[in-house]
Amino acid sequence: MKQNKKQETRSALKFLCNVFIAIFVFASFSYFSYFLPSANIYPDTLEQELEKVKKERDKTKQQIEQAKKEVTDFTSQVDKVEGQLVNALADLDSLNGKLSLKKSEVDKLTIELVIQENELVEIEKLLKEKVEQLNSRVAVIYKSREQDVLQLLFETDSFLKFFSTLKLMSLVASQDSKIISEVQGIKERTVTARDDIEQLKSQERTQKRNLETLVSDAEKKKREIEGIYNEKKSLLSKARANKEALIKMEQKLAAKEAEITKKLEALRYGNAPGRLAYPVRGILTSGFGNRISPITGVLQFHSGVDIGADPGTPVIAAASGQVLNAEYMGGYGYTVIIYHGGGFSTLYGHLSGFAVGAGQNVKQGQIIGYVGSTGFSTGPHLHFEVRVNGITRNPYSYF
Repeated sequence: MKQNKKQETRSALKFLCNVFIAIFVFASFSYFSYFLPSANIYPDTLEQELEKVKKERDKTKQQIEQAKKEVTDFTSQVDKVEGQLVNALADLDSLNGKLSLKKSEVDKLTIELVIQENELVEIEKLLKEKVEQLNSRVAVIYKSREQDVLQLLFETDSFLKFFSTLKLMSLVASQDSKIISEVQGIKERTVTARDDIEQLKSQERTQKRNLETLVSDAEKKKREIEGIYNEKKSLLSKARANKEALIKMEQKLAAKEAEITKKLEALRYGNAPGRLAYPVRGILTSGFGNRISPITGVLQFHSGVDIGADPGTPVIAAASGQVLNAEYMGGYGYTVIIYHGGGFSTLYGHLSGFAVGAGQNVKQGQIIGYVGSTGFSTGPHLHFEVRVNGITRNPYSYF
């Protein structure tokens, strides 16, 4: 029995603790939700929207100036690299010209060397023949010198004839010696010329290799500069595209600013309407002011009233005026805004469809749309607002 009572007591204490924790969490959450700004699911007033557009436009203008500076910088860099590329191409062309000339010189020297070598072969052949002939004749004369002289003396009729024959033999030997000497000289000159040509050819080859190295370096430098040039051109193209996009954005923001300004100017003219007509047949489901939002579950300011009705129920203009907007507007869903004069406007949100368009003049009681549940909505109803100079007012003060 005592054990059951203890269990009941523990259960009761546990339940009370849970309730206390729940109340504490809810109170804390409500406190922060009330005193801290919560996200508004509805659009800003025209004044707030205009201020936002102006800030965005100013920011875009700054971005445009920065983009222009980038375009100028990249243009300067592209021009500079382009000049370097032109110089590199000129250097490469010059080196290629020199290399081509050097190749031609080497080819000429090669041909001349071949000719000289062929001539040298012929000279050496001629020299060899002459030397062999001379050696043969000298050997014969040496072996039979005395016999030849005695025979010549006995066979010759007179001393004069004998002397003439000896002199002729001497002249022939002298002529052979002279020819051999000349051939030897030609050979020496040819060998010297061949050595000179070979040396020149070696020098030309060295210069050719040096030029080929320079050409290779110049081509490498040209490719590097081309890479930098293409990169700079790509950055320049992106900077220009970014600038153009920012300019178009600024133009759109300027148009939006002008449109909102025009609407605000229009809201300052005319006279405010009298009593408003009830915009739809239905039941009030949520009033104007602070409430627990059915979307977020936190305390929020409700800028209008919610009137529950069946989907497709006609919605009428609460007063005569001009339709400023008939479009989808974020949390409002499909929305109509009507300006009635004297800074007075009405808003009809969460519609399922429109019966009017922007710029159209409407009469009080004219159908402007139909009940729906578009935007941030938990069910079919009309969200109805009254705004005076852009500030929300309690609609029930004007019925």
